[in-house]
Amino acid sequence: MPRKLDENLYFNDVAIDSHHGKILLQYKMLADAVRDGNSTVMINKLANFLEHYTNEHFDAEDLIMLQYRYPEIKEHRREHQEFEDSIKELKKRLDEEGATRNLAVAATGLLYRYIINHMNKTDKDLALYLRERKPR
Repeated sequence: MPRKLDENLYFNDVAIDSHHGKILLQYKMLADAVRDGNSTVMINKLANFLEHYTNEHFDAEDLIMLQYRYPEIKEHRREHQEFEDSIKELKKRLDEEGATRNLAVAATGLLYRYIINHMNKTDKDLALYLRERKPR
């Protein structure tokens, strides 16, 4: 699992690059908490972070995709919506089950898949597209 951003993932946009760094940090903190047996404390913080993260980060990416007429915007938005739906489900389970280790393990998997499948593929494609079009 990457512990820092792949250089090809940088958008050269302070806000978006900062968001990506924060999600990696949250993943590391949750994975460490699960390993150390402190996951029940961390899961509530993570759920709140993710709700805020998705609103702010996805809006920022959406503006850039619109501004630079990104041809894959529909697919990118679909993946964002799927992640938001997964976070809603996580929060629902948290309300119903409480902060359990099993839920923290599930959240760790959710973040891992988001980082590997979305950030390291979909976002990387967007970053490369922007690098060709965006002035430095």
